[in-house]
Amino acid sequence: MTEKIMKKKSAFILILFFTYFSFSEGLFNYNSKISFVIEDETFELKPALDIPLATAATLTVISSAVAELGEKYGRWNLKNNDYDVSEINKSDIAILDQIFMTSYKKGVSLFSTLTAGMTVAAPALLLPLTNAKQNAFSFKEILIDGTMYYETMAFAWGIKEWIKLLVNRPRPYMYYENFPENKLQNGDWNDSFLSGHTTLSFAAATFLSYTYFQYYPEEKSRFWVMGASYALAATTAVLRIASGSHFSTDVIAGALLGTFCGIAVPYMHTQLFYSKFKKKNSNDSVDFYVSPTSAVITVKF
Repeated sequence: MTEKIMKKKSAFILILFFTYFSFSEGLFNYNSKISFVIEDETFELKPALDIPLATAATLTVISSAVAELGEKYGRWNLKNNDYDVSEINKSDIAILDQIFMTSYKKGVSLFSTLTAGMTVAAPALLLPLTNAKQNAFSFKEILIDGTMYYETMAFAWGIKEWIKLLVNRPRPYMYYENFPENKLQNGDWNDSFLSGHTTLSFAAATFLSYTYFQYYPEEKSRFWVMGASYALAATTAVLRIASGSHFSTDVIAGALLGTFCGIAVPYMHTQLFYSKFKKKNSNDSVDFYVSPTSAVITVKF
């Protein structure tokens, strides 16, 4: 990657950072006591937390999408997509990655997308069904679980997209003669690190396992839920390697990122997390002011 491209990347990241925190004066000025707090024995929604958290998650997704479009149509040059066969040397790959790398298999790749989709859909289907079976089904539960799941998956998606954009690594199938040439045109050939399918699958599996254990700590079915969800996520990871789409280290990194998102977001909605910041006789509030040079968010628990 040339020094010119690296400078453009650094400049774009700085611009993106300051964009989050700089707007025109008086554009938004919000100061309000919280009027709705949803309390639950296990998880809790608080606007003081969820307004900035959901906003950050959404901005992560939107910014990665804008960067991707800018790279594709705006010639932003954030990504080095210039294919040079002389730079594709198998000897440069780590031994761990060489052991399992293989050529492209379209059928296996499509099947990995199916298993990833099943894993991602599981929390949205299983949690409401289980709550209904336990006579705990309500709009409140749907709102709590839905908000947490959105934040989890939005962070997982946005972060993995930024990593893919900024870290250019040829996919394993590029080291074989029969690689799909259409991948060169759309830039997908250079998106090996990290595995997006694995990231989303492990984020969903971890979210489902964590929330299910919290909701039903005495249910024996919680072990089946965790086992099945992680089995699907692991299957997705293995299939991504077997399809020639990713190296072993790609799926390991994706699994770690997904697991972190799947734990961190729901944990921040527990009483254990809130108790670290709660003060006696204090009211929840959110103060948000934007000036030409900064944006200030004050959160009180």
